[in-house]
Amino acid sequence: MSLIVPATALPIDMTAGLSGGMLATMSQNNRRLTVSLNYLSGLALLLIGLSLIYSHLWE
Repeated sequence: MSLIVPATALPIDMTAGLSGGMLATMSQNNRRLTVSLNYLSGLALLLIGLSLIYSHLWE
């Protein structure tokens, strides 16, 4: 029973690791991709912050 979580998480972790590695390799050669990924991650963090503020204001 305790092997279910690692067995289901392993493919997801491997996919995240491989795709992150591919993005890192591609962004080393492409400045435009690096800037785009920086803006995308900043936007994601901003949206998370705004959703937390919104959820605490209207709680």
